Amino acid sequence: MSTPTKKQQEIFEYIKGYIHLHKFSPTFEEIKKKFKLKALSGVHQHVQALVEKGLIIKNKNGARCLELKKGSPDIVEIPIMGTITAGQPIEAIEMPLGAVTLSRAEVPASGKLYALKVLGNSMIDEGIFDGDTVILKQQSTAENGQTVVAIIDENEATLKKIYREKNRWRLQPANLTLFPFYRTEVEIRGVVVKTIRNYDTPTQQKTTQDTIFRLAELFCGPGGLALGATSAMAYNPNGERYGVKSVWANDIDPSMCRTYARNIHAGDETAVICSPVEKIDFKKVPKFDALAFGFPCNDFSVVGEHKGFNGKYGPLYTYGVKAINIHNPKWFIAENVSGLQSANDGKAFQKILSDLENAGKGYKLTAHLYKFEQYGVPQYRHRVVIIGIRKDLKLTFRVPAPTTVEKYVTVKDAFENPPINKTATNNEITKQAKAVIERLKHIPPGKNAWYEGIPQHLRLNVKGAKMSQIYKRLDPNKPSYTITGSGGGGTHGYHWEEPRALTNRERARIQTFPDDFVFDGSKEQVRKQIGMAVPPRASKIIIEAVLKTFAGVPYKRVESTIANGDNLEKN
Repeated sequence: MSTPTKKQQEIFEYIKGYIHLHKFSPTFEEIKKKFKLKALSGVHQHVQALVEKGLIIKNKNGARCLELKKGSPDIVEIPIMGTITAGQPIEAIEMPLGAVTLSRAEVPASGKLYALKVLGNSMIDEGIFDGDTVILKQQSTAENGQTVVAIIDENEATLKKIYREKNRWRLQPANLTLFPFYRTEVEIRGVVVKTIRNYDTPTQQKTTQDTIFRLAELFCGPGGLALGATSAMAYNPNGERYGVKSVWANDIDPSMCRTYARNIHAGDETAVICSPVEKIDFKKVPKFDALAFGFPCNDFSVVGEHKGFNGKYGPLYTYGVKAINIHNPKWFIAENVSGLQSANDGKAFQKILSDLENAGKGYKLTAHLYKFEQYGVPQYRHRVVIIGIRKDLKLTFRVPAPTTVEKYVTVKDAFENPPINKTATNNEITKQAKAVIERLKHIPPGKNAWYEGIPQHLRLNVKGAKMSQIYKRLDPNKPSYTITGSGGGGTHGYHWEEPRALTNRERARIQTFPDDFVFDGSKEQVRKQIGMAVPPRASKIIIEAVLKTFAGVPYKRVESTIANGDNLEKN
């Protein structure tokens, strides 16, 4: 039996889909209208060809005279085993939905085949639309660039193009407005060998007007804020999606630039401007409509010398202001340590707020002291976050309500749910001196180097201030104390059970980075990156609230803890 032409195949698939949906065939007039044929004679020619090729039967009488031919050795029935999402992964559930009938010439001669109904529009550039049916050859391997059904995160299924990268898999949508998924473990359930169009469903290419904010980021660090931002999403009542896509970033630290490029831009180092912020010509950077800047906190941190504007780093926020003045983004997010509020007797913070409010076309600010342990982060980490939305947009951001006030995520939860794989990247154990090991053995969980039960010969001979985090062991039943990116002996964070410093992967878990987020650089460089990062989980919650604000979607909120101008209004 010869293979149908492309047009004949399209008509055959339309007839099959129509019969499956209505339990009877379309009329010749309906076929003519669907495919915009000039005359009914053209329909008769295509139908007769399908009859001769053994795909359908044409009865003598009636307008709806077509049937699918069954029982022929040239015909194969493929079971529809359920649905598959071409979008966000969903739980994989097998639920038979009937079968599709195809010519044997249309599918591979060997291998087990099954079909799935498609939900979503992430594969539209591959010609796979919402409502279509994909035919898959069941197999557990695939070549780079093939479209597969993949199981991730234990039992979530998704339809994506797959690529093998160093130490991870990239699951790539065929839709320029969407973002890839990265996983270290992926189970392939099958490779797409054919797509059956659903001609009764309009294509989804033009049905929604997604709003994707182009994000630029200064002082980007390794990409914690960007990871949370690009994974945040909101939908308005019309089904229109609001999301964030990183377009470029900047940092002065080469190892941070490499880490950001690797994880946020799939290795494209040209997307990260690795230089002092003072050298950036903001008139020449790619356009953006959202800006993030966690300007360096060294001079505002309560751990440092608290120099404020008098230090080297204090004035760097002005480059965020400069970027806003030139590009007038629709919104921005600025982040810093809680000590920002009291630097220079509180005058520094008020100056920063004033400059941000009056930057560009003017911004409506909402500043808040976030306690990240209340937002699912297994760490006591407090940061001032300022959200600014351009005043002419007439929107007001509200602080999203905490999610874990009644039950914090503990470090034990973070390390053991699930356990860290022994082969995980950035998981090298630091070799400890014998004296450090002995000292740690005498320190209970939650206690530090000043614990009275430490033998005299193992105690520290320190005069003056005694920092509480020196050799402090984690309490497994509480969030961690604040993870830092610098400091000498005794400041690395210490396991509650084993007498050793934390590995960088354990620190990354505390900061809510996924295990497939790979940090580039030496062990100390990676420690610095992790300690200076914004926890992605917190970033996602905050920026999701920004997206919901633009989408007009209500969400649980609380009042801001910091009053400034517009946000004196009650929520």
